[in-house]
Amino acid sequence: ESAFTDLQEARTELESIEYDLETERESRAELEAERDDLTAELEAFDDDPESPDRLEGRVQELRDRKRSLDTTVSELQSVIRFNEERLAEDGFDVDLEVDDGAAADDDGDVTDQLLADSDDVVCWTCGSRVDRDRIEATLDRLRSLRQRKLDERSDLQEQIDDLSDRRKELREQRQKRGEIETRLEAVEDELERRTDRIEALEADLEEQRARVEDLESDAETYENAEYGEVIDTHRDLNRLELELEDLEAERDEVEARIAEIEEKIEERSDLEERRETVEDELTDLRTRVDRIEENAVDAFNDHMDSILSILEYRNIDRIWIERRERTVREGRRKVSRTAFDLHIVRTTEDGRTYEDTVDHLSESEREVTGLVFALAGYLVHDVYEIVPFMLLDSLEAIDSNRIADLVAYFEEYVDCLVVALLREDAEALSESYTYVEEI
Repeated sequence: ESAFTDLQEARTELESIEYDLETERESRAELEAERDDLTAELEAFDDDPESPDRLEGRVQELRDRKRSLDTTVSELQSVIRFNEERLAEDGFDVDLEVDDGAAADDDGDVTDQLLADSDDVVCWTCGSRVDRDRIEATLDRLRSLRQRKLDERSDLQEQIDDLSDRRKELREQRQKRGEIETRLEAVEDELERRTDRIEALEADLEEQRARVEDLESDAETYENAEYGEVIDTHRDLNRLELELEDLEAERDEVEARIAEIEEKIEERSDLEERRETVEDELTDLRTRVDRIEENAVDAFNDHMDSILSILEYRNIDRIWIERRERTVREGRRKVSRTAFDLHIVRTTEDGRTYEDTVDHLSESEREVTGLVFALAGYLVHDVYEIVPFMLLDSLEAIDSNRIADLVAYFEEYVDCLVVALLREDAEALSESYTYVEEI
């Protein structure tokens, strides 16, 4: 009986070693497959001569050029705006004097003819009268130069964006490559450890097989007709016990997997319900945003039309906002975004209508446009329900009469309106307002 028991234990140990050896070999095969995949990924990386640091230097150089262009464009805009304002005022007023009566009569006739000519203006640099078309032509050349600089600046910005994206891509590739190399080293180390383990198990397996053979030989010495059945029974029992252990382990794995899947199914159901709720909320929010944007645009356009009709700017017919959808790039993706275009329609003295840009607005026109935009947002977003108060400040660019009209317009929509003005700018306001001169 003792011999049979030893033989059974030896066979159990042998099967355990065989199982461990098979498991280690499967793990090694998986590691070898992973090593091959990682090696293939490393070989797929191009040996790009570009470096993120070099691209960073190039980006910085382009940004310096763009800043220089920004300065140039700003200076050109100041020059253009100054000359436009002077031209709108017909130049400088000058007094033409003569020394004697005879000369005065002759020169007076010529001067009267010049002054009667509406196409001439007094040059604000030299004081002489110059044909208006010549100044307009010079302004057109300045505007063309400014537009070329703006186009050049846009090109530089596109180059900066492209190089920045490329720099980011290179850095991500370098990081990914480092991660793969680190993982590959870990896999190589694990493969070496598994190989050593397999060699040790193979040695144990040979040793255990020899022991089983010895025990079987000893058992056969005592085997007879009666014990032969006992030996077969022990063998069957040993085999069935191992099968039972394997089946129980497999059952536990299946039950754990079933529980995991059921949990994921429940979680998926919850997530689907949550997704539907979020999608509904997102749709409502998008609809609300669209409605607010449309209302804001309509409010701005309506108030702008009213303000322009009140302030009576000489050559501005209309200022309005157009809401449209446009495709923009976010990283490597192109998405649809709402854009707002500010349109400015002007009329020349000869009745021609043309569309201008915000860059050509005078400081006064800019201030008025900004105030109307703020008023539209104040009303559309119902700010007055929380803060029934508005402060207007830094209105020096607007003349006093127009300031008075603006204040009268704004007070219709604001419960409490406070305006900070210089003394001379406040002269055109009604005396019915409350004035605070000292604090």
